[in-house]
Amino acid sequence: MGRRTARKGFTLIELLVVIAIIAILAAILFPVFAKARERARQTACLNNMKQIGIGTKLYMDDNDDTYPQSGLVGRPTGWVVSTANFKIDVTKGQIFPHIKSPQAYVCPSDNHPGQSSADSKTYLSYSINGVFCAPNADGDSYPWGEVDHPISEADVPFISDTVLFLEESGASAGGGAGRTGGVNDGMVIPQALGGADVVADYHNEGGSFVMADTRAKWMKATTLNKGGANREMFWLTPQRRDLADRGQL
Repeated sequence: MGRRTARKGFTLIELLVVIAIIAILAAILFPVFAKARERARQTACLNNMKQIGIGTKLYMDDNDDTYPQSGLVGRPTGWVVSTANFKIDVTKGQIFPHIKSPQAYVCPSDNHPGQSSADSKTYLSYSINGVFCAPNADGDSYPWGEVDHPISEADVPFISDTVLFLEESGASAGGGAGRTGGVNDGMVIPQALGGADVVADYHNEGGSFVMADTRAKWMKATTLNKGGANREMFWLTPQRRDLADRGQL
């Protein structure tokens, strides 16, 4: 009977080589997977904004081309309803009948810290530009008393070049100075962006926006901060846009 040859196992060096190869492959592939995941989230977020844009357009068609109301905290009506800071109900908003999905209001990259802590009924990642929510809101002082008298499409001279809705960061000062937590109600004042309030940069250093013509697009966040190339897009009049373009707003 012939002698059996003992089966030889892996040597320590061979095991180390295999481990090294796996580590190299992981280092190469994990960033690729992460980028692919973020691209998918960016696409989902932009699709959300497209739905919000369509919902807004349908609402305007039924309301003499007037934009929806602010959703400012404590107001009974708005594009969303905010009963208190970080407590938001998108299902009671003016455009929800045309959207019908609470998920369309939430960016998949936003963990909405303030709303989660407040046990908000629904979540919100996006804010309306306050200049659309009251007559003469493009001026130096914000007319809080008129905030529920939004303007119409005819009042917007640069309709394809003015931000209506923006994606707001979780680093925003939700509800007051010294606070953070992200979107705390449905509206943001453009003068505060780049300071207390922050444009989201979740998606390749940018975020999703809806313009005044209700078209959705992606823009880099830093271009909308004070002094940025697109900063003027938050204002309506040529005078204010010129000030923004010169870094004064």
